[in-house]
Parts: sequence; C-alpha cells; structure tokens
Amino acid sequence: MRNGAYLPSCDWQRLGLAGFERGKAGALHWFRFAPPHIDGKRATVRLAVMGASRAGEGRTCRFDRRGQRWRLRDCTRDWSS
Repeated sequence: MRNGAYLPSCDWQRLGLAGFERGKAGALHWFRFAPPHIDGKRATVRLAVMGASRAGEGRTCRFDRRGQRWRLRDCTRDWSS
C-alpha cells in the first residue's frame, strides 16, 4: 500500500465513530485506507493498521453493490507482523 494522505469521505459520527485525523509522519499507531478500486458493481479496498508494538496487519476487502448500498463480500489478510 502506498503512503499518502487519502482519507475517505464518510459520516463517521453517524456510524458511531469519532472520526479520523491525518496522522503525523513516523507515527507508531496508524490506520490507512488506499483509494478504492471500483469496477461496476464490485469494489476492492486495501487497508492496514499498525500498533505501537509494531504489530499490525493489512487486508484486502471486496464489496458488491446491491441497489444503493455496498455489502462486504470478503476480506483476506495480505500481511501481518
């Protein structure tokens, strides 16, 4: 996953989350999204999370569009440390 300042536009509070802020370079804790790849009614999203102990993982998640909503099909682990 390439580094960058991609931050998905989402109503985080409506989903029960406080929201996200852009992190500082070199931070030990981070959560990253890659821009989604959308192909018609299917989408692929890559994400990764890292904790202070340098333990983390990256996943690729696939979604299917059903009407106006996206539904999670599956997620696979790409890496872990």
